[in-house]
Amino acid sequence: MAAGELSPPALVAAVGGPLPGVRPARFTLGPSGLHLLTGQADGPVPVVPWASIALVGVLFPAMVPVVVAAEAAARRRKRLAEVLRVGGA
Repeated sequence: MAAGELSPPALVAAVGGPLPGVRPARFTLGPSGLHLLTGQADGPVPVVPWASIALVGVLFPAMVPVVVAAEAAARRRKRLAEVLRVGGA
């Protein structure tokens, strides 16, 4: 149950997380580039580290089973009703 709850947010963060960082770099590198001051025709081309982004995209969701196992070990001695109980009595 915990893996089912944690997997979708981990996948969304792993896939959608790097995109907000890549997009502004592409839009701002040209207008604020050094080539405007030096008079060069071509500005620098942004290089996206796709290997690192892919590594994060694979490792982040792979951490879900580790977190689930750690939570199961920490709550092993408690009954499920105690862990899931909400509110005070």
